[in-house]
Amino acid sequence: MPPPSDAASTGGRLSGGDISRYMEEFYRKCLLQQDEDDNPRQNLVRFNTEVIRVRRGPNEQGWSVLVKDTISTKTETLRFPRIVLCTGGCNVPKFPEGLDPESAVTTGFRGPVVHSSQAWANMDSIIASARTSPDDFDHSAPESSVRKAGTPISSTTQLNATKHDGLASKDLSPRGQSTRTVVVVGGGKSAQDIATYLAIQNVDVTVVCNELDLFLASPKPLSVAVRQSRFLSVFWPTIELKTRLEKFLHGTWLGSRIVKWFWSRVEERSFRTYSIPKDSPLRNTASLFWDTRTGDDGVRRNDSFPGLASEGKIRIISPAYVTAFDGDSVRLSTGERIEAASVIAATGFTSSWDGIFEEKDALDIGLTHAISSEALEQYTWNYKSLSDPPKPGPSKTNSGGHVLASGLYKGLVPAKRIKMRDFAVNGAIYSVNSGYVFEVCAHWISAYFLGEKMRLPTSSKDASEHTVRQLAWMKRRYPRSSTWMNPSHASAITSFS
Repeated sequence: MPPPSDAASTGGRLSGGDISRYMEEFYRKCLLQQDEDDNPRQNLVRFNTEVIRVRRGPNEQGWSVLVKDTISTKTETLRFPRIVLCTGGCNVPKFPEGLDPESAVTTGFRGPVVHSSQAWANMDSIIASARTSPDDFDHSAPESSVRKAGTPISSTTQLNATKHDGLASKDLSPRGQSTRTVVVVGGGKSAQDIATYLAIQNVDVTVVCNELDLFLASPKPLSVAVRQSRFLSVFWPTIELKTRLEKFLHGTWLGSRIVKWFWSRVEERSFRTYSIPKDSPLRNTASLFWDTRTGDDGVRRNDSFPGLASEGKIRIISPAYVTAFDGDSVRLSTGERIEAASVIAATGFTSSWDGIFEEKDALDIGLTHAISSEALEQYTWNYKSLSDPPKPGPSKTNSGGHVLASGLYKGLVPAKRIKMRDFAVNGAIYSVNSGYVFEVCAHWISAYFLGEKMRLPTSSKDASEHTVRQLAWMKRRYPRSSTWMNPSHASAITSFS
């Protein structure tokens, strides 16, 4: 992947458009086979196909994959000797209880209600809802965002990757075309991107969240010496402290004070880049040190989320959460009631594995496994830099009280099947450099399937013990991580390391 064309001025920040263009180019070069005259000969990607279920093949040999053609709706079973699961962790929407489209209809809310993953496809209707009366929406249709026939829509922009990538070229004139606000529930990257786009389209937008994802920003681009070195990772405690410097920083009282000071300065630098006041809700963010919810905002941009919010073009209510629909309004935990044109739930995702594997199969394959609290507690890390951690987040448990978590060795292969070399996962490792990490994983998986000599655990028992230790570390290092709730998103966390 080439660096962004404007890397010198932005600090090398990759946008969604950059990634999209790279993937399209990769498809054309590597997945669309061509003949000698460069004419398409065979497409290695099967489009318009939904995977319904994955199971072991007959006599426990290979894999059976039930798929459905999304156009004809016909189903068929395909058989493969090996499987690489690349479903990721951000494609099965999760709605908070009472904030789903069905609840909206039941309570009489008439505006569009969508998950953030469907927001871009419904953007025209979302914008129109803020510029028209709720009486102009016809809710007898399957989609709540369908307009009545003949209802005019003010000029809006149909989003695509290229247009969204060029936010800086959009009109930033004062708002005034909206009559009601679009409520975005959640403070993560998707919520911030959607709110930014709506504000640039002169749509009144309100973000409601308990806390925002932290945005990393600086007055000028960071040097290559910082971005492409181990400078940041040295200040980031890992499961093993290998160098004298790391042992000093994370194993001593003085070193831990330096570590905490360093990361607090990085956070403060981001806030000062946008001149954010001490009492601003923009400062109510996830911890840079204890959380994984951090976005790279690059250098200061007036059309960014913090830039627009600082100018009052995006309203932020935080800490707070939406409790229920109330007619054409929503009620907040603060007691406020907001008349909403539409509601966008940027509230995360559930595991993509649940839909294509039955729970028993997932356990048998080793995608997930049940771990006792005693097994996790046997591993300890008395790092001084990890003192005073935040309150732990929830864990998913079974009927016996055991924690249900990922069973993947290094986030790549089921520990219990490590000797089989017929099943792997790519896309379940959380990192600040996903493109690089997933490419390395792809090469690792290829070597693994080809039976090449690799440094692997000698048995499935050793691999399982390694996996439990890794999970115990993640629980210690990132107490509030969603790893335990959605292993398809983060079966392993590398972050800055």
